[in-house]
Amino acid sequence: MMDIKWIAKLFLMILVLWLKSLFYAQQAEPKDTLDRWISKFYETEAMAMSPDGRWVAMKKRYTDQDSIFVFDTKKKKTERPIAARASMIQFYRENYAMLNSAGSVLWCNLETGGMLVYPEVKQSGTWSDDGFCMVDRKGRMQIMNKMGKLLAEVSNVVYYVTDGKGKLFVQRKTQSGHEVLTFQGQSFRRLVALDDFERMELTGSGKYLIIYRRLRKEGFRTLGVMDTQNGNWLYPLGEQGVRADFFTVREIDEGSSFLIERLNYMPYPDKEVEIWYGNDRDLASRERGRKPYRTYWLWKGDGKADSLHTRENETVSTIGSSRYFLVFRGDELQDYVRHIPDLILYRYDAVTGIKTQIGAVRPRLVASPDGQRLLLMNQNGIWQLLDMETLKKKEIERAGLGKPYFSQDSGTVYFESGSGLWMYSVESGKMKKLNGERKHVQIIGAQERPLCTGYNFYQNFIRDKEGIMLKTEDRGNGTVSYYQLTGQKAILRYASSNHLKTVLFSADHAKMAVLEENFNTPPGLWLIEARKKEKKLLFDSGSSDQKAKQLRQQMISYTSSSGLPLKGILYYPLYYDPSVEYPVIVHIYQQQSDQAKTYLLPRYDEIGFNIRTVLERGYFVYLPDVMTENRSPGYSGIDGVEQALNALGQYPLKLKSFGLIGHSFGSYLANFIATHSTRFAAYISGSGVSDLISSYFSYNRNYSTPHYWQLETGQYEMDASFFQDKELYLKNSPILNADKVNAPVLLWTGLKDHNVVPDQTIEFYLALKRSGKEVVALLYPDGGHDLGIGTADAKDLTRRMMDWWDYFLKEKSNITWIDRQMKKDAD
Repeated sequence: MMDIKWIAKLFLMILVLWLKSLFYAQQAEPKDTLDRWISKFYETEAMAMSPDGRWVAMKKRYTDQDSIFVFDTKKKKTERPIAARASMIQFYRENYAMLNSAGSVLWCNLETGGMLVYPEVKQSGTWSDDGFCMVDRKGRMQIMNKMGKLLAEVSNVVYYVTDGKGKLFVQRKTQSGHEVLTFQGQSFRRLVALDDFERMELTGSGKYLIIYRRLRKEGFRTLGVMDTQNGNWLYPLGEQGVRADFFTVREIDEGSSFLIERLNYMPYPDKEVEIWYGNDRDLASRERGRKPYRTYWLWKGDGKADSLHTRENETVSTIGSSRYFLVFRGDELQDYVRHIPDLILYRYDAVTGIKTQIGAVRPRLVASPDGQRLLLMNQNGIWQLLDMETLKKKEIERAGLGKPYFSQDSGTVYFESGSGLWMYSVESGKMKKLNGERKHVQIIGAQERPLCTGYNFYQNFIRDKEGIMLKTEDRGNGTVSYYQLTGQKAILRYASSNHLKTVLFSADHAKMAVLEENFNTPPGLWLIEARKKEKKLLFDSGSSDQKAKQLRQQMISYTSSSGLPLKGILYYPLYYDPSVEYPVIVHIYQQQSDQAKTYLLPRYDEIGFNIRTVLERGYFVYLPDVMTENRSPGYSGIDGVEQALNALGQYPLKLKSFGLIGHSFGSYLANFIATHSTRFAAYISGSGVSDLISSYFSYNRNYSTPHYWQLETGQYEMDASFFQDKELYLKNSPILNADKVNAPVLLWTGLKDHNVVPDQTIEFYLALKRSGKEVVALLYPDGGHDLGIGTADAKDLTRRMMDWWDYFLKEKSNITWIDRQMKKDAD
């Protein structure tokens, strides 16, 4: 009898242990299964096309590694591409390429497939058409020809600069300081030895080598300039130097002259009381603890540089002219109502030293290739053409003009726009439309040279005599087309109704490589030979995602209460059955309908929400557009979502419960909707504003400015200060109605978020807690405004989000971390 009882007890114990292990295995299985499932997928990126169009490189990015595949477009599709574990590639002449991966360099002969591997490399590149070079982590530099034969080597190398056309200069450490070497023929030759070497650079034209020196006299610096054609050395500021914390040199007109900028930083008192003044227009410097002062010289390549008579708080910008420059104070109109303030510009004449006011403009301009004309945007958003010699302005009176480009001869301006390509004659002032279609047009392959660090000042031009490549987008039917425009004739090169993730061109634009995808079609890499009207598949990633074709979406059209047309994307559960009821997750931001053709790649997204993952688990996902109207972002958000949900009633769908999720500005909208709506069973809100008033009066360390601009003229579009319309701010602030939330809220934030400070999430958590609402907050110690793709935090957040939706939208029970909030008797 005892034996039977003992056996029964033993059996019961074994059964309990087995059930317990099964329970824990089931608890862990989703994590293991999710990891294994996501690890099968990879992201694709078209990297580069060789100038002749023969070779195309594509990267496959897995969770833990990158691989690059190089396709020979001359060969058949069935032949295997060259493959290597690498993250970067650059093509060179005569069928060679350099690949970089985690400190290693691979030099590849694409014709033969031969590959040379160099480990522990800190700098590499081609130094001429006939060879390449590299410096390893121990400072050994090797010079090779294109076949990989060692031509020369040298030790103790710190850094090198090259024009890639045969000019090579090397910084080498010595016992007494540094020396600069040049490589000529088959050997190195010393140019100069210095005990005060700081850094060196080669000018864009390759005509001059600039060496910056930090002199022994405390706080003094100078720079030496070597003419790379004759080896002559010049010292524009003298060998004795000047007091400076930093120098920058900007080359003008291929080396005809140079603008030299000296920066001196004046530190604010350390370990003393900080004094912040109400009339301070440069709070960024106050935050950084030092204020910059600038001095400028113009150097024309011989003798000493001439000082420009400007103030230390003024900035000087080149425009491509050796005579005329722009001068402005970046903070003169700073009131923090705009992200970047308008500017009052002056013309500085280097011949006369006279500064003449141009006027107030938006912080955006384009200079002609010869530096004689500027395109400025006035404070009303209208483009003006300015003659720099006469200072006469012509208004270009056409609304909706986008980015401008000068022709190479500076006689014509081409404007991108949402209604075609426009051509403006500088001489006659007449505007002409080059294509009759009302489509969004973008110019491809133009030159854009930056003119002033920190400002949207560029020298934009296109070689229009060679033809202009245009990208057009018909936003009505979603077709993207590429045209070659020569004179008045536009020739179609390629058109697609899919999403063109990447488009690459050969040097002559005769060949294109296109990475093409759709929401239910994984990316495919195609070669387009427009003149032959041929399209050849180089790589198809569809085999890695057989289920993608089963994905289904529907575009939902609706209007806001005021009649504004809006759209939403409704994604169906993967195994949709019309007879079954499904929960719906609504993701909110601003415009989302333009994502409709983006491939749904499974991964651990940086905000924890991945559409494909939740579709696989039996949810609808809805992405409605919302647009701010009447300066009221919160009420516009709830109106847009309500109208979007009402529009679903037109379709025979069985929808049983709804959840709302948002991040950043979408999180603000989710917070507001949670305080005003009764249509959602649960919410998830990440890194968003909950208190508009405290946000308005906060300092954003991500942008180094007060937050006024983001609410007044930025994303919130409230178009008034708090003091001008207190009621507007109060009505649109979610935290003031936290007591009206009627569904559980999951909040999350990164504690290192400097964009939307974690205090905003914690404030909302405390308001909900004090109101007795169901709330859980996740605070990630190392997280920023997002958590990063594929990180441990992103994985944790993804799993907790799925738990949250399953618990509240699918009534799944026994999720311990949620039970601790929802079950009053939980430990």
